[in-house]
Amino acid sequence: ERSHGVTIDLAHKVVETATKVVTIVDAPGHADFVPRMIAGAMTADVGLLVVAATDFEAGFSSGGQTKEHALLLKSLGVHQVLVAVNKMDATAPEPYSRERFDTVASLIVDFLTETCKFAPDKVRVVPVSAFTGDNVARKLPGSPLRDSPAWGHPTAGPAGGLTLVEAMDAFKAPPRAFCKPLRILLSDVSPAGKGVSATGQVISGEVDVGQPLVARPSNDRSLVKQLMSSPEGAPLAFASAGDAVQLVLPELDPLRVSAGDVLCSLAPREGLERPLVPVARKFEARLTTLAALKVPLIKGAQVVLHVGLTEVAANVSKLVCLLNAAGQVARARPRALGPSSGAVVQVTCERAICVEPKPTQATAQGTAPGDRPAAASPLARFVLRQQGTTVAAGLITAVL
Repeated sequence: ERSHGVTIDLAHKVVETATKVVTIVDAPGHADFVPRMIAGAMTADVGLLVVAATDFEAGFSSGGQTKEHALLLKSLGVHQVLVAVNKMDATAPEPYSRERFDTVASLIVDFLTETCKFAPDKVRVVPVSAFTGDNVARKLPGSPLRDSPAWGHPTAGPAGGLTLVEAMDAFKAPPRAFCKPLRILLSDVSPAGKGVSATGQVISGEVDVGQPLVARPSNDRSLVKQLMSSPEGAPLAFASAGDAVQLVLPELDPLRVSAGDVLCSLAPREGLERPLVPVARKFEARLTTLAALKVPLIKGAQVVLHVGLTEVAANVSKLVCLLNAAGQVARARPRALGPSSGAVVQVTCERAICVEPKPTQATAQGTAPGDRPAAASPLARFVLRQQGTTVAAGLITAVL
């Protein structure tokens, strides 16, 4: 990746702040690797959007990736975003130009709050120089940026004057689904002896050493022989929702389990329904088409579906109804969906995948994908892409 000068795959790094242990997922920014960015954002709590102060307009233009990444973050259920304005040491007419920082901050904050609909108090902006390390972990002394209204702007919340690490520490961790059935979303699977070593994130429930698990959709079973934190590899007695883990599962076949699969508990906890995640080829969902949609979606439209960490070919098998701005049915059985439209659709995948429907009250009232509850599982959120462009995002409401 260094020799090519571009990030290709996801990389993980653990950083300790004053009050938190944060796992940073470095995702690709290039247009060719947006699917990997989607995979990284699916389980994220906070978005860290890095933009360049020197050539911000290139990434912010209609053909740039900054806008698509911001829209994807909101569509995938991320409600907090920290913007790092990088390369401040190379701004013109002088390094650490307050005028340049204010211009970039104003443009990106307006887009995040007005177009992406992030709450103003959930957006923070900090200036940094990754090359020199200024304002990443150490403060920027005696800088004219100290008086910048953007650094201390109300939309930046408490980030005014903070370093990047301090601004990360200021975010609130979202509620965790400790009391729901176990779901471990696998991001990597490799052979380990007679079984597999699987890396993933616990998105709900709890898991411990010796616990019997079932992999979906293959339904293969295994006990947990070893449990470790990821990426550090420290041994764990148990892990719970929000933890990134690595498991050794000696009874699983590496040819039958892959990234995107889900581990569930074979011993359901008392009072919990549906211990196994549903597996389906067809589902109903509410979605919103994006402005990037160039050709209207019609019945039978071929798309690439991203749900959880699974990427699969699919088609829009039925247009159920068109929704108005209030989320009410505006027209039954529309012939096509244009850009920036809300609708209820049915999607059919080429193979069975793991999904977790979210038939919430908010969904029933027509909540837009970006405004859905933070508790919605990554297995309920999805995006549709065509010809390398993200065209729609939504929430699965029922398995068919």
